[in-house]
Amino acid sequence: MSGTEKDNVTTVVDSSLSDDQQTSNEHTHSRASHWSQKLPWFIPHERIVNETAEEIAEGYTLRKKDEDEREKLSYNVREYRDEANRKWYSFFNEYEYRLTKVEQARHDWWRWFEKGTPSAEKKLINKLTILIGFTSLLGFWSFSLSQTNLNNAYVSGMKEEIGMKGNDLIDTQVLFSAASIIFQLPFIYILPRLNPTYTLFVAELIWSIFTLAQTRVENPQTLKALRFLVGASECAFFPLVHYMFASWFRPMFASRQGSLLYFGLYIGNLTSGLLQASIHDALDGVHNLAGWRWMFLIDGLICLFIAFFTLFTIPGTPFYCYSIWLTDDEIKLARKIMRRNGTDEKPPTRKQFFDKAVWKKIFSSWHFWVFTISNLGGCKWVFHSLVKELE
Repeated sequence: MSGTEKDNVTTVVDSSLSDDQQTSNEHTHSRASHWSQKLPWFIPHERIVNETAEEIAEGYTLRKKDEDEREKLSYNVREYRDEANRKWYSFFNEYEYRLTKVEQARHDWWRWFEKGTPSAEKKLINKLTILIGFTSLLGFWSFSLSQTNLNNAYVSGMKEEIGMKGNDLIDTQVLFSAASIIFQLPFIYILPRLNPTYTLFVAELIWSIFTLAQTRVENPQTLKALRFLVGASECAFFPLVHYMFASWFRPMFASRQGSLLYFGLYIGNLTSGLLQASIHDALDGVHNLAGWRWMFLIDGLICLFIAFFTLFTIPGTPFYCYSIWLTDDEIKLARKIMRRNGTDEKPPTRKQFFDKAVWKKIFSSWHFWVFTISNLGGCKWVFHSLVKELE
């Protein structure tokens, strides 16, 4: 690129920067006296990493270059579909969702990274996969244990000991799910304004405490109240981990982190029954505690350990980083990658919750009705609880 062309690109990039982006260093300096800076180095606190104007502009320059290249190659890289003009029945045409041969040739299925990825970026992505991906796996595993331990306890003596009758089990399950849904909706809107590191830690800490409290329940009413509180505290987990994926990874790698997340769910479904059965067989009656009470106790301790593990691994966001494991250069590299990806440094300030046009678009979409009705008609069979009712 000639000197004139480089100056032109820089001019275009500088003119595209918003006021917030151009003054990001001023905000960094203003946060330098934040209370968290007084914490010891081993306790997660906000990292003050200054960037020069050239470093900030570099990510936007690469983004502009990528957009120009994509425009030139748009014919070759596009999929076999035209959503604006296609017939409605073409939605079910599997072939139209396949990439062209030209686009497929640009990617090798056996490569984890794209060709030409710098070694520093590879190292950063691998480190973030351990910090965020593995932590989300553990979190979803503990989430799965918290969901399934109720049914395991129910068939292991809890029903008779605390006097559960009729629909008490179903009511307790409904309260758990209702709390998670009710509190998740407002949480999604305030999430970008919270510190992800400490927010997720506090949420997991609270659900650990309420899980431990279930060890001492003596009646169905107390159990229902505690399960409601567990569900409410777990509402933060799912939105927060996906927010982390989008804050640190480009789309291709974010989807891979999502696969790690769901491994935690499958591992939880696979191990929960075995774990609960082992606890019941080994500890039933020890210290005058029934086996099902030991289940809640050990599940709560597992969740408590993962909560403190999360505190030291979840790194916040590239622009508000709380990680003790990332270097300044790695934080700068992550910011450059996100700027190149088009990820905003700050959450948008436009308020759309009360925008009638937004709600009209939602309720007029067929996706909303199809997925809502399909979930309403779904059934979840818990076989061991059915067997218990037949005894």
